[in-house]
Amino acid sequence: MVEFVINPLSKISSMALILHSGNRLETLSEKLADLLRASPLPPMEPETIVVQSRGMARWIAMSLAQHLGAWANACCPFPNTFISEMYRKILPDQPASSVKESREIMIWVIMGLLENLGNKPIFQPLNNYISEGGGIKRFQLAVQLADQYDQYMIYRPDFILQWEAGAGDSWQAQLWREIAARTAKDHRASQLHSCLNILRSKQLPANALPRRVVVFGISSMPPYHLKVFEALSAYTQVHFFLLNPCREYWADVLSEKERGRLRKLHGKTDDQLFLEKGNPLLSSMGRLGRDLFTLIHEYDCLEEDCFTDPGNNRRLFQLQSDILNLCRMPPGADFQDDDSIIINSCHSPMREVEILQDHLLHLFQKYPDLLPRDIIVMAPDLEKYGLLVQAVFDTAKDDPLRIPYTIADRSFLKNGGITETFFAMLALAGGRFGVSQVLPLLDCAAVRRKFKLNNDDIESIETWVAEVKIRWGLDEESRRSRGLPGFKENTWEAGLDRLLLGYAFSGGDKQLFAGILPYEYMEGTASSVLGRFMDLFQKLVELDAYVKKSHNLAQWSRVLAALLEECFEPGEGEESEILLVRGAFEHMRFTGAEADFSEEVDRQVVDGYLKRVLGEDRSGSGFLSGAVTFCALLPMRAVPAKIICLLGMNDGDFPRISRKMSFDLMAQSPLPGDRSVRFDDKYLFLESILSARKQLYISYVGQSAQNGRRRPPSVLVTELIDYFEDEAAGGKDSCPEMITEHRLQAFDPEYYRQNGRLRSFSPENYQAALAAVGDKFAAVSLVEESLKESSESRELAIEQLKGFFVHPARFFCQNRLGIYLPGREDMTDDIEPFDLAGLDRYIISEELLERYIQDKGQGFFESARASGVLPPGAVGQVAYHEMQRQVNSLYQNLGKHLSESMSPLTINLELGGFTITGVLSGITASGLVRFRSARISAKDMIKAWIDHLLLNFLQPQGVACQTLIVGTDGMLAFSPLADPERILQELLNLYLDGLRRPVHFFPQTSQEYAKRISEGKEISAALEAAQGKWLGTYYPGEGTDQYYGLCFKDKNPLDRQFMDLAEQIFEPLLASMENFLP
Repeated sequence: MVEFVINPLSKISSMALILHSGNRLETLSEKLADLLRASPLPPMEPETIVVQSRGMARWIAMSLAQHLGAWANACCPFPNTFISEMYRKILPDQPASSVKESREIMIWVIMGLLENLGNKPIFQPLNNYISEGGGIKRFQLAVQLADQYDQYMIYRPDFILQWEAGAGDSWQAQLWREIAARTAKDHRASQLHSCLNILRSKQLPANALPRRVVVFGISSMPPYHLKVFEALSAYTQVHFFLLNPCREYWADVLSEKERGRLRKLHGKTDDQLFLEKGNPLLSSMGRLGRDLFTLIHEYDCLEEDCFTDPGNNRRLFQLQSDILNLCRMPPGADFQDDDSIIINSCHSPMREVEILQDHLLHLFQKYPDLLPRDIIVMAPDLEKYGLLVQAVFDTAKDDPLRIPYTIADRSFLKNGGITETFFAMLALAGGRFGVSQVLPLLDCAAVRRKFKLNNDDIESIETWVAEVKIRWGLDEESRRSRGLPGFKENTWEAGLDRLLLGYAFSGGDKQLFAGILPYEYMEGTASSVLGRFMDLFQKLVELDAYVKKSHNLAQWSRVLAALLEECFEPGEGEESEILLVRGAFEHMRFTGAEADFSEEVDRQVVDGYLKRVLGEDRSGSGFLSGAVTFCALLPMRAVPAKIICLLGMNDGDFPRISRKMSFDLMAQSPLPGDRSVRFDDKYLFLESILSARKQLYISYVGQSAQNGRRRPPSVLVTELIDYFEDEAAGGKDSCPEMITEHRLQAFDPEYYRQNGRLRSFSPENYQAALAAVGDKFAAVSLVEESLKESSESRELAIEQLKGFFVHPARFFCQNRLGIYLPGREDMTDDIEPFDLAGLDRYIISEELLERYIQDKGQGFFESARASGVLPPGAVGQVAYHEMQRQVNSLYQNLGKHLSESMSPLTINLELGGFTITGVLSGITASGLVRFRSARISAKDMIKAWIDHLLLNFLQPQGVACQTLIVGTDGMLAFSPLADPERILQELLNLYLDGLRRPVHFFPQTSQEYAKRISEGKEISAALEAAQGKWLGTYYPGEGTDQYYGLCFKDKNPLDRQFMDLAEQIFEPLLASMENFLP
C-alpha cells in the first residue's frame, strides 16, 4: 500500500498560492480541467473544490464532466465547512461541533442569560428591551445577539479572543464572557486562531491536509479565511479560480458616492485627488469583488490571467467589454434593433411571468438551437414568483407551447407541503380555530394520505362545515377566553354536534335533541368520512390544549414529533422533507441540552426557532437539471447561461437595504471584506450582466394596475439604462427607448399586431383580443359542435324541466358535461353572522312560511338559532322577529287562497315523444297557488308558468285553470290558456336543443327584453334595457354568473338567438299574466 505524505519542501514551493482570474467562468473551469488533467490525484483521493453555493457546485461538476469526459470523487464544501473540517483533522481530539449547532446553542445560552441579568446597570439597555413581551422578546433578542457574535467570530475574531482574555468592559464584552463560560471553547474565532498557529508552526499530523485545494467562483471571503488559505499554501497547492470583471487594476476605482465623500472630506476635485473614474457600472456595483481582490493581493501569489474580450457588436457585449477593459462605451455607439438587453415594465408580478413565458417562446422560435437548459431565471422573492411560475408554466404535457422548467431553492416553509402545513397546525393551536385556518390543512397530500381522505371526501367536509354554519372557536369557553361573549353558535363544537346527531337521528323534521339541531343530510358512507375528519380534528384539539402552556424543549420536541407521526404520511419524494422536520425537533432538543437550557418556553418561541432552523434548508434539487431553471437571486449564484432573466427588479426590493443593529460594532468601524446585503446584491447584478452569453432579460413592476401610474425600476436597472443613454449617438434623447411598457391585460390586441414590439403566443388570449376589437371573428365555443341526443333526454321530471329554464347554461354544464363550478358563497368564512340577510334570510323565511301553513310555527326560533343562521344574542332575536313579522304578513295574504287545498296531482303523460313525470302540488279549487318569501323574480315566473301549462293541459276536474303567485312585493296571476299543448311542446323542444349546446336564454335578461317589446318599445331600446340586466349597475348583473362566463366568454350572448328565445318563451307568459294585485 502506497502512502502519500505531503512534504511542504520537496515538491511545492513557498509560492503555492495561485490565483487564476478571468471574466468568464467557462474559461476558468477549462483551466481547472487542464490542471486536473495535467496533475491528477491518486484515484481514491478526492478532489477538494471549495464553493459558496450548491448551484455553483453543480455547475462546476457538469462543466468538468464535459471537459474531462467523466467527473467523480470530489467534495465541494463551503468555506466555513472546509475550515471546520480542517480544524478537526489538525486537532482530532477536539469535539466535533458544526457551525450551525454552535450558533443555535448560543441562542439558548443567551436566552437563559437574559433571564438572569439582574439589575446590573451595564445591561440596562437589554433589560429595557425585554422588560415587556415575555419569552418571545427574549428569544428574538437572543437570536440577534447570537447572529452578531457569530459575525464577530468570522469578521472580527480579535474582538472575541480579546473579550475572552478579559479585555473590554462594554456590555457586549461582559455578556460574551458569560456566554464563553457556558459554551465550548472551540468556537469559530478560536478555530481560526488555532488553525493559523498550527499551520505556521509547521507541526502537522501526516495526511492532515488534502494534496490540493481549489477555491472556485467565490465572490467574497472574510479576511481571516484568506489568512487560513494563505497559511495552508505553505503545505499544499491552493488554487483560487475567481471571476474578475476587469483585466486592469481596479482596486482604486471608486464609485461616485465614494469619490464624493473624498471630495467633501479634502475639499479638492477628482483630478487633484488623482481619483480614477473607470467604468461607472463597475465602480458602482463592484465593491464586493474589488475588496476580495484587494485582500488577495496583500499576499504573495502566482497569478494566471485568462480573460476573453466578448467584442462590441451588440449592446450586451459592448457593456461586458467596457467593464473588462475599464473604459466607457465610445460615444456615438449605435445599437438599433438590438435585443441583447431586454427591459420590460409590467403591471404586476403575474404579468411579469406571463410576459416572460411569451418571450421565451419567441426566443425558442428565433433561435432553433436554444434549449431550455440554456436559460436561468432568477428572482429576489422566489416564494412569491414560484407560485406564479407554477400557475403560468404548468400546462398539459402534449401542449405544443409547453416549456419544461424546474424551481430550485424553494423554502420548505412555503412549499404547500408537510412543513408549511405543520406550521399552520402550530399556528392554529392556541388561536381562533377559524374555518379558513382548519380546512386548508386538508389540501396537504400527506394529511389526506394519513386520514384516507380523497377529493370527494374533502368536498363533503367543506359542504358540511358551510351548511352547519361553523365559523370559528372550539366552543363557547374558547370564545370567552378571548374576552368575547361565550355563545356556542357557529363554533366547531356546535357544528360537529349537529353532524354527529345527524348520523344518529334523522334531521328532516327539524326537531331539537338536547338543544341540538341534527344535520339532515348525514347518511350512508358519509359517517366514515366524518369519523376520519374527527380523528384529525381531535389531534388539533389536543395540540391546542398543549400549546396553551409552556414546556421545556425536550417536551416540545417529543410532542411535536408525535404530531408529525400521527398527522402526516409522506408520499414519494417527501421522505427527505419529513426527515428534515423531524431532525429540526431533535436539533432543538439537542442544542437546548448542550446549552443546559431547561427553562419552559411557549409556542411562539418554539415556532420562531423551528422556522429559523428549517428556513435555512432549501430544496437543492432542480438547479441546472436540463429544463429552464427558476431560482432565487442569491449571492454567489451567477453562473453562465445563454439567456439570463431577472424578475422583480423593483425599486426598494433590489438591492436589499442593509439593516444593521444599533449595537453592531462592525458597522461602526467597517473594514474591507465586511459583508453587506446591499453590496452582495449589487455585485450579483454585475455578475448576472457578465454571465449572460446571448441575452440579459430584466422585468419589474413599473406600472400601477389600478391607475397605470409609472413606477421606477431598481436603482441598478436605472444605472444600466443611464449608462447607454449617456453615451448614445446624439445624446440621451436620441437613445432608443430601452424599456418596453407592456399592457395590463394579456389579451390586449396590441400583442397580436403584425411586426409589433409586443407579442403573445396564447391562443386563448388571441380569441379574447379578437373579442375586444369587435364581432369580426368566430368565437370559440364551449363545445365545438352540438352534442348528440342522449337516450334519456326525452324522459324527464317536471323539476328537470324547471331546472333547465331557470338556468339553461348551468343545466347543460352539469347534466351533459359533468362540470360543477363552486358556488359564490365563501366556504371558509370565519365571521359569524351579524345580521339576517341574503340567501340565509330567504331560506329561513321559506321554512317558517311552510311551518305556518302546516300549523307548526311553534319552537321555530330555537331551531333557527341552533342552525347557526341567526346572529348571536339579542341581535339574532331582533332579526328573527323582524323576519317573522314579514312572513306573518305574507301568510295572511295566502290564508284565504290555501283554505281549499286539494291533494297533489301525480303526472305521467306522453307529449310529442316526451314522457313527463312528477307531482303537481299546491292545488286548490281556484287553481294553483305558488308563494315565495321574497320578491317575485323571473325564475319564479318561469317555474310557475311550467306548472300552469301542465295544469291547463291536464285540466283536472273541479280545479280552475289559473295560477296565483304570492311574494313579499305583491301577487300576480296567470289566466287560463287556449292552447297549452303547443306552448308546452315548444318548451320541450327548446329543452332538447339546450341539451345539445348552450342556448342564449337568461331568465332575468330575457324577461326584461320581452317585457319592453311587449310594451311596444323599439328593439334597440329593449336591448339596452336587457344589457342593463346582463351587466348590472349597483349590483352584479346576470352576466356575472360563472356558468354564463364559461359558456359564452368569447361571444356576445345578447344576439339574434337571444331575442328570438326571449320572445318565444316570455311572449305567451306575459300575455297570460294579469297585473299585480293589491
